[in-house]
Amino acid sequence: MQPGTAVLDRAERKAMYIGGRFLGDDMPMRDVENPATTSTIALVPDGDAAHADAAVEAALKAFPGWSELPAIDRGRAIALLADALEADSETLAALVTAEQGKPLAQARGEVAASVTFLRYASEEARRIQGDIVSSDNPSEEIFIRRHPYGVVVALTAWNYPLAL
Repeated sequence: MQPGTAVLDRAERKAMYIGGRFLGDDMPMRDVENPATTSTIALVPDGDAAHADAAVEAALKAFPGWSELPAIDRGRAIALLADALEADSETLAALVTAEQGKPLAQARGEVAASVTFLRYASEEARRIQGDIVSSDNPSEEIFIRRHPYGVVVALTAWNYPLAL
């Protein structure tokens, strides 16, 4: 057995987290299969378009509070997420390996890269600046302020699930 895989010895039933609640107890489940062994490593809710819509709605509801936080506070929240990933890096690497079939060393690299991406984003909060540019009107200037724009929905590639 590879280091860090003990956590994967049995398939666990997982849940979706939408709008501050865990969902899944009353939903159909889908097997997550380890491609190397074909064993089931987890059971996950088989979400549908309605769940995706609910997740977007929850994000839209949370967005005003998030966007009103000063950038430095948003950066601190992202830094805490980086800390949490780093603290559980071995478990996360084992999960990536089991779910992807990727070698453990590469999975560790993906976890480390994810921590780096989050730390970079959190540190950029200190550097969010605006611009003052000239206007066509000689008696005015245009101030550009950068602020959160809205909710983003993204579909990402399968081969770097944590990093993406």
